[in-house]
Amino acid sequence: MASQDVDESPAAAAEASGKALASASAALAAPPAQEEEMPSAMLADFLKDSRKKEKLLWSQLQVADSLQGFLEHMDMPVDPEEDIRAEAGTAQQLWKDLKAEHQKHVEAIETALPRALLQLETGQKKQALLESALREVRDKRQTLQEQKDLAQAEQKHKQEVQRQKLVAEAQAHRERLESANQHLEKMLAIQQERQEDAQRLDTFLGLLEKLHEAEGDGGNGNLSGAPASHPQ
Repeated sequence: MASQDVDESPAAAAEASGKALASASAALAAPPAQEEEMPSAMLADFLKDSRKKEKLLWSQLQVADSLQGFLEHMDMPVDPEEDIRAEAGTAQQLWKDLKAEHQKHVEAIETALPRALLQLETGQKKQALLESALREVRDKRQTLQEQKDLAQAEQKHKQEVQRQKLVAEAQAHRERLESANQHLEKMLAIQQERQEDAQRLDTFLGLLEKLHEAEGDGGNGNLSGAPASHPQ
């Protein structure tokens, strides 16, 4: 019974080792994309994903290594079964292949990393230049807006000053016109008064002339023949 358990344990361990190594092999089955065809963002994602796969592979390799060590150092039966020995050899070879494949991936990552960092640095510089250009555009736009607001304020002030000047000139013209009208009305009143005075004077002179004529007619009977004096 104990011998059966010992026989089953190596088989189970070998099977688990094979599954772990197969899983690790499947994780690295997809070849990495060419770095030249990737933009910097995709390359960064690729490096991040490769790092995750690397950690997973190391974990699985450690499990496989532990199982391999277990298979190598455990007390094997005097006559181990051929399938267990073959499976252990296959697992060991698979572990070596996976380790070599992992080393290739590590070397590829180490080779691509400097170029990726250079591309990242170049992208950061371009981003900094773009941000600087955007700030310059915003500053210029703000300056233009401030100049526009200042020009509009000055134009509005000039229009207000001109309006007040026109209002003052119109008020002064209206006052001069009213003063001229008042002066004209006063002159017309004086002229009317003078005309009335002239009419009264003409009437008075006419009456006075008639009076002189009447006195002249009455003076024809004066014996001395002296002319009659006009009343003062």
